[in-house]
Amino acid sequence: MPVYVDGKFHLFYTFLHKEDAGAPGVLKGLDWARVVTQDFVHFEERGIAIARGDESEPDLLVGAGSVIQIGGSEFAAYYGGINPKRGQVGEPDQVVLRAFSRDLDTWVKDTDFCLKSSDPYEVNDWRDPSVYREAGLWRMLLCTR
Repeated sequence: MPVYVDGKFHLFYTFLHKEDAGAPGVLKGLDWARVVTQDFVHFEERGIAIARGDESEPDLLVGAGSVIQIGGSEFAAYYGGINPKRGQVGEPDQVVLRAFSRDLDTWVKDTDFCLKSSDPYEVNDWRDPSVYREAGLWRMLLCTR
C-alpha cells in the first residue's frame, strides 16, 4: 500500500510475525509494517506501523487498505479491520477502520471511526478500502459482495 512523499516511496504491507503460527481454533494476527525506498533497489525497513488489536477488538488482523496525505504533514490510513471472533458477539467480522499520522512512523487509531456494511452488502466481506481524490472529492472503493 504505497504512498509517495518527499521523493520517497513508503510501502506499507501486512506483516505476520514468524512465531505467530496459529493452530486449530487459534487466530493469527496481522500488523502493518513499512519499508521506504527512493529507487526500488535499496530499501530501509521501518518496522511496525499499525499494530493489531487483541481478540476483542475489530482489528485482530490489520487488513489491506490505503494511505493518503490529507494535509501538509498529516496522513490517514484506511484499512480493513478483520476479526472472525467478532461474529460470535453479533458484530461484523470485517469493518473499515482509520488511523492518523504526522510522520508515517507513529500512527494513532481513530477509535471513533468504524465503517460497517449494511444491506444489501455482505457484513463479513467488507474490506480493502482504496481511497483517492477526484475532482476535489475524496472517494473510497471497497471490496464486498
